[in-house]
Amino acid sequence: MGSATSSSDDNNNNNGSTPRGGSGGGGGGGGDVVVVGDIGGTNARLSLWRCDRARGEHEELFTRVYPVADYDAFERAYAAFQAEPQVRPHKARAAALAVAGAVANNRCAMTNTPWVIDGDELTRELGYR
Repeated sequence: MGSATSSSDDNNNNNGSTPRGGSGGGGGGGGDVVVVGDIGGTNARLSLWRCDRARGEHEELFTRVYPVADYDAFERAYAAFQAEPQVRPHKARAAALAVAGAVANNRCAMTNTPWVIDGDELTRELGYR
């Protein structure tokens, strides 16, 4: 789980999805697939990336913005992300989340929403490292 951050997701309120072809030249299938998230009080922006550290390449596979008010818990928004047709074929190995609130013991009680994000619980449930 990432460190505390302000909700920069409020600055660009694009609620559409963005399938990508590649932003780092990694058009092939090598590398680890990871989830990157910017979780604010208004929106949760979740992205799927393929990262090949050995080659120094990365490729954005998919991004979608989920309005926080539409979900009673982070896990529900995350489940919606995982159910996206562009995400389902990929097995993410890790996640990095920037969250709007203080992080203590890998857990954040969000500042402007009742969401609680527990990194250890996500690691156990999803098998992430």
